[in-house]
Amino acid sequence: MPAPAVSVILPTFNRKVLLPVSAGSVLAQSFRDLELIVVDDGSDENIEEVVAGFNDPRVRYIRRTKSGGPAAARNTGLKAARGNYIAFQDSDDEWMLDKLAIQMSSMEKRPTGAMCVGSLVRRFGNALRVYRGVGLGVNRVEQTSEVVANPVAYTQTWLVPRDVIVDVGGFNEELRVWEDWELMLRLTNRLDILSTPESLVYSVRLGDSVSTNREVFLKSITLIDILHAETFSQFPKQSARLRYLWGRRLIADGRTEQARTMLLTAIKSDPGRLRPWILWLTTILQFKFLLRRLQRAQE
Repeated sequence: MPAPAVSVILPTFNRKVLLPVSAGSVLAQSFRDLELIVVDDGSDENIEEVVAGFNDPRVRYIRRTKSGGPAAARNTGLKAARGNYIAFQDSDDEWMLDKLAIQMSSMEKRPTGAMCVGSLVRRFGNALRVYRGVGLGVNRVEQTSEVVANPVAYTQTWLVPRDVIVDVGGFNEELRVWEDWELMLRLTNRLDILSTPESLVYSVRLGDSVSTNREVFLKSITLIDILHAETFSQFPKQSARLRYLWGRRLIADGRTEQARTMLLTAIKSDPGRLRPWILWLTTILQFKFLLRRLQRAQE
């Protein structure tokens, strides 16, 4: 069988009920020249049986005997991928039917040195919110500054050349959250980031998301801060905003001491930014009613 244009990597762990919708939205794409690689990250459920039920020759199933998290599962899919381009899907999300067609059209206009991202519509309970991907700036320096200042990636919306993502080493398997954004920090120096105006993915935030785990969050931001210290130092104002956001999250998680340290780093990076000062003083003076209000706002 000839290699497809696009390899779609879908990692899953114990979500057999959701898989037919997420995988089905890939197989129903108007752009047909693709393969779907379902990576079972050591599930207790019979994922293979669900995948066999798709009855589509474009589908491949790979099982990991031990769960390694999203980064490891995606890297497993990358090793097996045959397409010139890589796309990612999450097991609880749904692609819009023209997702790949829109992105391939954009990429054909910039066939080398680019990746394509798009917007994502996410449901929280009964509310919907649109998240827009980071787009190309005037140059790659401006582009990197935008990526630093906005710690989101939404791999479900990506279309990226396989050779580049492999060359930079794929996902960092030590990270259990924000592994996608950390990879974006490495890709931004290698590729122009094209952004489509269309919403490409419909997403539902579930309560079992690993990104809600406090210990995992703290470990991940600490490692990313170390790995990309040089990049962050080149963009002090953007990294100050980033660390302010991290400080807010740490306070919401009840980690006041860690938040105070993070906010001080933000203040040193950009002393003229007022919000980190206010939040830092709040933690010092122990305005408990303000801290509780902030924690409720993050829920």
